[in-house]
Amino acid sequence: MNCLPSLAIHSKGWNVSDKNIESIHRLTATQEGILFHTLEAPDSGVYFEQYSCLLSGPMQQEIFASAWNTVAARHGALRTLFTWEQRSQPLQLVRRNVAVPFDYLDWSTVTEAEQASHLRTLMQLDRDRGFDLTRAPLIRITLIRLDDDRHRMLWSFHHLILDGWSMRLVLSEVMQCYAAAHEGRVSPLQKAPAYADFLTWYEKRNTKSESAYWRDALEGVTAATTLQTAPCNVPISGQRGSRTHLQHKIPGEIQDQLKESARQNSLTLNTLVIGAWAVLLSRYAESNDVVFGTTVAGRPPDLEGVEAMAGLFINTLALRARLDEGQPTVEFLRELQRTQTAMQAFQQTPLTVAQRCSDIPPGSSLLNSLVVFENFPAKDKGANKELLKIDDEMYFEYSNFPLALLVVPGEDLEIIAVFDPQAYSDKCIERLLRQLDVLLRSMAITLDDPVGSLPILPSEEKQQQLEAWNDTVMDLGEFKPLNRIVAEWAIKQPAAVAVTDGSIELSYSELMQAVRRLATRLSVAGAKPGGAVVVYTDRSVDSIVAVLAVLESSAAYVVVDPAYPAARFSLVLEDLATSGGVPPVVVTQSHLRDRVLESCSNVVCLDGNSAPIDNTIPDYLIEREAPAYIMYTSGSTGRPKGVVVSHGNLFNSTRARRQFYSGKLDAFLLLSSLATDSSVAGMFWALAEGGRLVVPRPRAEQDLDSLGALIRDCKVSHTLCVPTLYSLMLDGIPSETLQSLRWVVVAGEACDRKVAEKHFRQLPGAQLANEYGPSEATVWATAAILNQDSLQRGISIGGPIANTRVYVLDQRNRPQPTGARGELYIAGANVASGYFCKNDATDAAFLPDPFAGNGLMYRTGDRVRWMEDGQLEFIGRVDHQLKVRGFRIEPAEIESALTSHTDITEAVVLLESGDDADTLTELLRTLPASDAERLLVEAEASRADAS
Repeated sequence: MNCLPSLAIHSKGWNVSDKNIESIHRLTATQEGILFHTLEAPDSGVYFEQYSCLLSGPMQQEIFASAWNTVAARHGALRTLFTWEQRSQPLQLVRRNVAVPFDYLDWSTVTEAEQASHLRTLMQLDRDRGFDLTRAPLIRITLIRLDDDRHRMLWSFHHLILDGWSMRLVLSEVMQCYAAAHEGRVSPLQKAPAYADFLTWYEKRNTKSESAYWRDALEGVTAATTLQTAPCNVPISGQRGSRTHLQHKIPGEIQDQLKESARQNSLTLNTLVIGAWAVLLSRYAESNDVVFGTTVAGRPPDLEGVEAMAGLFINTLALRARLDEGQPTVEFLRELQRTQTAMQAFQQTPLTVAQRCSDIPPGSSLLNSLVVFENFPAKDKGANKELLKIDDEMYFEYSNFPLALLVVPGEDLEIIAVFDPQAYSDKCIERLLRQLDVLLRSMAITLDDPVGSLPILPSEEKQQQLEAWNDTVMDLGEFKPLNRIVAEWAIKQPAAVAVTDGSIELSYSELMQAVRRLATRLSVAGAKPGGAVVVYTDRSVDSIVAVLAVLESSAAYVVVDPAYPAARFSLVLEDLATSGGVPPVVVTQSHLRDRVLESCSNVVCLDGNSAPIDNTIPDYLIEREAPAYIMYTSGSTGRPKGVVVSHGNLFNSTRARRQFYSGKLDAFLLLSSLATDSSVAGMFWALAEGGRLVVPRPRAEQDLDSLGALIRDCKVSHTLCVPTLYSLMLDGIPSETLQSLRWVVVAGEACDRKVAEKHFRQLPGAQLANEYGPSEATVWATAAILNQDSLQRGISIGGPIANTRVYVLDQRNRPQPTGARGELYIAGANVASGYFCKNDATDAAFLPDPFAGNGLMYRTGDRVRWMEDGQLEFIGRVDHQLKVRGFRIEPAEIESALTSHTDITEAVVLLESGDDADTLTELLRTLPASDAERLLVEAEASRADAS
């Protein structure tokens, strides 16, 4: 590019006439990007570069300073400033003469530890000082005397003027100039080629083929590949865009093995490092197609003298890596190296051009991470190797990327992570560097293994996840069926109130008498071990009697809420009849009897159950593995599935509450339908602890005044509900009415931060817990006790409960790194045995636990990640399942019925708010009755629970 005409430059109050200016140039695209990000966050230190090294040998500071000025006179980049104000485009001006700022410090009287501390402070202060880009030179030198023959040099410069190659070149020339002057010789350096020659080449380069190449390379890239890791637990109050760094060294012998492995396979060390990052990024991003930044030298081979030019040539390119986990690692790396080679022909393409060639929306970032493979000054450079010896090099480059990895070969392979502390914590980056270390050590041994088998977790991190955070083994006492535990309370405290709806009360003695009477009738009707009895009752005191009576008869209970459409009831009866070969027993209330008789003749009514207790109930020995209940959930195949929960599952789930929740349970308010597993939590928690179970009438939640009065009058101490309902209670019930509450448990859907804030503001004396657990894990598997700190860290779902293990795994069932997203698997005493009469569905969801040596683990379909404190963060689903007010809904179930309509060929079901649910309901009513009713089950149940 030809120089622009001479002109006077005015910027920030100073005036430079044309005689003080050697040349004026436009900026390269890379320089424009660096300038933009520097001005965007002027106090952040981005693109402020620092190089430090130990210089051993005879030092004369005046000669050393003079050598720097000599080299600055050789290279225009070292005399360059920038101007942009009141201009259509920024310009770079090369001054004719500059004096390199040079400071000399003497730390020879302090200890080595103090010297190291002083250096850290000096580097931070120097970085905070920054540069005024409108004044040249944009470099400065600090020389620190440590003793007579040892000096520490700190060289700071702005990335706008130099890249790593140029830094090496400049330092080499300084050492040569110093050696020559120190020995009285003439400088051996020839005239330096001008950086302006490159700028001219840059303007004239052929850019026609750039866009075509990048459109092909980045086709289908719709979003930047993000390192999906846990957010910082502690808010950072620093300048936006600020950066910090951490270092990690891989021993020299491992580096040598990596080099040899690369050589044997015609690869470069650079390719191995970049390949390792691609693998690690792929695991974090849960994608086999990743894009990240790499740097290229940017020096055109056809430009004469380019290797001896000092300036900014380096450019960042987008490297796309596609991983086939079954492919040998060496083949993956060769493909990656071929891609890098092809990119060299377009190494000066502005990143903005590449971004426009992708499918990423305008204004969004193409790259979120960068790998810079650096070659720093070799030791003992200069005409006289004995004069000044370079050791203990440190280099820090602060880019605008959220994460940049600087890879520095040397005696050891040093990896410097420069990162945004508001995006990543120190612990997260430390783990990331250790994981990269594990990958590279594996590559040093062999490149023949499949990409998917490459290890990434250090042994200590795997041990922490699988053992330390899952150290939940606990003796919860001798196993007993829950109905027998309730019966023991009837002996210990027969007169104590067991169940009440606010008007009707049953003592423990009266409860067990009613249970025994009904159990006798159920046994006569055909209830038996291994069988199931359907409980078709409104939520009431009677319904609690019915559930316990079924357990007392040694059968498993299956609750169907009468509020559900008839299709759900018919489906359950059909399943049970198919399994048992005979119609199941149904226990109901007299006002529901006629409805039941339409589908089943084997009916036992609760009402008027005053028959004397007899001894017709055999005293069965109920084993841990015996089914206690079957809970039906929505099914992706268009048919709900029944989860079979054993007495052992139920015992552990219930007894674990005694260990997790402090204090005595006096009265529990049951707000859930008995057809949901939330009811299991409260019903057995209260009765197994000798507490009082408060059972509101159906739809009682619609009248918050009455509900509040029930809480107050019954002195409710504990309750469990979905966060949405609890938020409504806090809004609609005066806080003084809720003062008896000591524990509030929210579960069934994600807990919003606003709900927690509202709780702490209105009920500071009550504890708040957030539970997580699917029906397949017997109500709950993890829990967190929330507090004010939770509002800052984020609402977690806690860690595993007693005798429960949780794993965060990738698609190949490998533990994901701490902070990385993965699918949650649950193992341990709470995991159910499978789905009722659905072997294929059971085999797909209940897998052998590979980490415990026995038992099953349940695949939840939920996306979570480990936080740094061993707590889990809930993120969402891996599939399209929806959660509405704690109810699981499979969109495929609704879509299947919709497409059965003659006028509907395709259907997509999404979760919407407002009146859309009513529109869907009306549409479903046009379907055949059996299909429509079956699909309305979840919607109607959700509304009942939400109200």
